[in-house]
Amino acid sequence: MHQPEFSVDAQQGDDGEGDVIRADALRAGRGPVPATSGSGATPGKQTRTEGLHGLNVGQEDAQALRGDAAARSLRAPDWEVDDSLAKAMGLYDEPDLLALAPSAPATAPTKAQAAPATAKPAKPAKPAPPAKPVPVPSTDEPSQHATWPDVAAATSQAGKDELDLAWIDALPAHLRDSIDNDFSTEKRDVKVKRETKHFDREAQRQLQKDKAALRKSVAERLSPQAPKKVSSKQIEADPDYQAQLRALTEDYRKRVEAQRATLEHALDTDPRSAGEPKESLVEPPTEQISRLEGVARSRTDFMSWGIEITGSAEKVKAHYQSIQQVPGRPGLWLAADASVRFAAAVAAFEAANPGYTIGSSGGHAMRKLHQDRKGLGMHGHSLGLAVDILAYDNPNLDAPKGEPAYINHFLLRRFGRDDQGNSRATMDLGVRGNEHIETLGKHTMAGATTADDESLVQTLRTQFAEISGTSQRFQASIAAQLPLLREARNKYFQGEELKGQIKQIDKRIADLKKQPKKADELGAKTELRRAKWSTS
Repeated sequence: MHQPEFSVDAQQGDDGEGDVIRADALRAGRGPVPATSGSGATPGKQTRTEGLHGLNVGQEDAQALRGDAAARSLRAPDWEVDDSLAKAMGLYDEPDLLALAPSAPATAPTKAQAAPATAKPAKPAKPAPPAKPVPVPSTDEPSQHATWPDVAAATSQAGKDELDLAWIDALPAHLRDSIDNDFSTEKRDVKVKRETKHFDREAQRQLQKDKAALRKSVAERLSPQAPKKVSSKQIEADPDYQAQLRALTEDYRKRVEAQRATLEHALDTDPRSAGEPKESLVEPPTEQISRLEGVARSRTDFMSWGIEITGSAEKVKAHYQSIQQVPGRPGLWLAADASVRFAAAVAAFEAANPGYTIGSSGGHAMRKLHQDRKGLGMHGHSLGLAVDILAYDNPNLDAPKGEPAYINHFLLRRFGRDDQGNSRATMDLGVRGNEHIETLGKHTMAGATTADDESLVQTLRTQFAEISGTSQRFQASIAAQLPLLREARNKYFQGEELKGQIKQIDKRIADLKKQPKKADELGAKTELRRAKWSTS
């Protein structure tokens, strides 16, 4: 997030004894310490810096000042101390780090003027130290001025608390994983399941072998002369068998959990690509970071983004904690108010249009927009305020690249018109249609609709009927070809799915180069899928 610049006006005081620092706007940030000098400063000269932390010098700057002073042997009384500037920079108690200004050159004394060796110089009165300036606190939330060390520390509970990220852990998995992006727990668990599949299978086989051996042992103990005549009920009722079976099962569970925990830890902490989000508050110092660092980075970006939109961290929390799964709509997540209104709209629509319903292919999804800053109008889904209405079943009429944009509308109007030559491919509510719909929604919620609102509803109903009629007539005009069209559509989507599967298998082959036999098996499967895709 861009922080406004912090300006420092450096001007010589009227008494000529040091600079006067005027901080008009303190904002948390990072930047170099302004190089202002004491009585040697030019009157009226201004310097700028990108946001000092309350005018305190950082550790690196302090070391640089210390080294510079030591190199030039700058020590009082050879130099005059610019005490006011030193106090403002938080360096009053460290004489080696004081901002120093050269004193006016003194005239070399002659031998006649030299003071007697026994003469003691008069002890100057110690001036009262100036009042230490009170730093102006930053109004930013912690996440808005986080640095990479802050983010890296947020892999621990204390670090999460510092950046106000801990509450995200308690969100439903859908919300949490959508915020975490490519570093989500869901994606980690998919890898864990894949990598532990062989171990789980072998452990299960061993458990079955151990169970069989235990049954045989118990049967021989219960009837040494005829162990095969011992029934399963007799074996399972044996206390010793029950105890040993519990021990075997517990041992199996612990071994599987330990294997998964080991892999989870490796996936959480081993270096991996930091990724390249289009816009992020902080950049890591290296190209590789751990998954937990990636989670902390995504969540810090999310909090910073959310505060920009809502105005405060508390409002971000209240909004995202309100997002819920719409009752009766698995996978559809919306903010609380939007969920209630969507359910009411569906009920009203279905009552007025028997046989029709409103299906959705998704609601809330961050879509990485907290790391790709866009205008507020793009955030309907990331805020849980938008719903996709089955894109496959209600295709967009915009044409693909390279195809005239009007062709779909033309076909509907040409082959879907009624006896009077009328047809409709899209709704048209005029240039201020969105404003009218918003006003209608507010009036409906308040229970005070107007005549204009009722007119708009009637317009929507009329145009919906016209679109439905046009669609039905168009389908009737191509009824003989519909089976072929549906088959072509299904093959298209199957091809898209196959391409995704091929991509995943190619990645697995690359990961299994050290296991040639398995890589060859996967390669053969990939070729089969490619062949199927090309023939379809």
